[in-house]
Amino acid sequence: MIRKRKRLRDDESWVELPTGIFTTDGIWFHTSEEALNEFAGEVVQQLGVGKLLSQAGSWLKSADAAAVLSLAAFLILMPPLPAVLITLAIFVGWEAFSATMVFVPVVRLFSVLSTAAFQGVLYVLCMSWLASGDQFTAAGVGLTGFVLFRWGVVRKLFAPMAKRLSGSLQSVPKPDRILRSLIIRYAISMRVTLSSTESFEQRIIEIWRRGKRNE
Repeated sequence: MIRKRKRLRDDESWVELPTGIFTTDGIWFHTSEEALNEFAGEVVQQLGVGKLLSQAGSWLKSADAAAVLSLAAFLILMPPLPAVLITLAIFVGWEAFSATMVFVPVVRLFSVLSTAAFQGVLYVLCMSWLASGDQFTAAGVGLTGFVLFRWGVVRKLFAPMAKRLSGSLQSVPKPDRILRSLIIRYAISMRVTLSSTESFEQRIIEIWRRGKRNE
């Protein structure tokens, strides 16, 4: 049976399938609404499944936002080549270890910083400032970098490197690790007791393996 839910509060929609939950952002979470409620019923009741999935999805792609913001700043502070190299290093490092750095206030912040509207306005201002100072090469690099990050080209090229770097941490898929950590952080802040984390993780692994068998 396919179930679809949409919360009016955050306009997030998702579809639950036998192989997990699929969001409109194109992210698979190897869990179910039932499993989330069993693991953290009070957290889910207060925040909603949609909000949790949305914030986890934003943090999953936070390396792109961190790199985009870093590139704009570095192009103002230094020549284009070192700015690009440092930005790529930040992307790879952030992508490799972001699942271990889940903190609710930061996740909420990146839910805004990751939006195309915010980044678009930032780049218009920064690149206009560079162009006004005759730094046309830097402005061109910035615009090119912005497009490549937004289109996912940088992620496609460098995410495999980050995945190898964090290989020892991948007991379950990264989206599920982020969602689990986010729920735990919320539970701590709300002083809510969760059920067994091991049981929840085992359900994730079962659904993940089921999906791999169906591929």
